[in-house]
Amino acid sequence: ALRTGDKRGSLLWAIDKTCTSMGARLLKKLLDKPSMNCSIIQKRLAGVKDLVASDVTRREIADDLKDVVDIERLITRLVFGTANARDLRALEGALKVLPDVKQKLFQFTSPILVELRESLDTLEDLRTLIDSTIAEKPPFSLREGEIIKDGANADVDELREIIRDGKG
Repeated sequence: ALRTGDKRGSLLWAIDKTCTSMGARLLKKLLDKPSMNCSIIQKRLAGVKDLVASDVTRREIADDLKDVVDIERLITRLVFGTANARDLRALEGALKVLPDVKQKLFQFTSPILVELRESLDTLEDLRTLIDSTIAEKPPFSLREGEIIKDGANADVDELREIIRDGKG
C-alpha cells in the first residue's frame, strides 16, 4: 500500500470507521503525524475507552453525524466567496445536529470528551439566522433570485413588490 499509494491494506484502511469526511481527514492526519506526548496519548485512549463503554451513545452520535456535510469545505467556500445559498442551507442542516451531539456528550466523563463538549459551540444563532433568512430550496445561482425568504428583510420585500406590481 505504501508503494502504490493505495489505502487498501494500510493501517488507515483497517481502522477507518469514520462517518464524515472531516473525521476521515482528522484520522489520517493523526496517523500521519502521531503524537509522542504520553499525556496526550493517555487522554485519547481514555476517550476511546469511554466511547467503547457506551456503545449505544457512540452509535447515536455517529448516526447524527453521518449526514453532516463537510463543514470545513463549506467554510472554505464561504471565506473565499464561492459559496452559494444552497451551501448555506447545507451548513444550516449540519448545524442542526450539534445540540443533540453536545447533549449526548454529557454521558461521557473522560477529559478529552468533556473538553470537546465544553468547547463545542452549537452555533444556534447562525443556524437560526440562515433558517430565517435563506429560502428553503434556494436556486443554485444568485442570478435566479428568490434566495432571501419573504419577510426576512423589509427592503428586499419592497423591491420584490415593485417587481411584481411594476405597472401599478
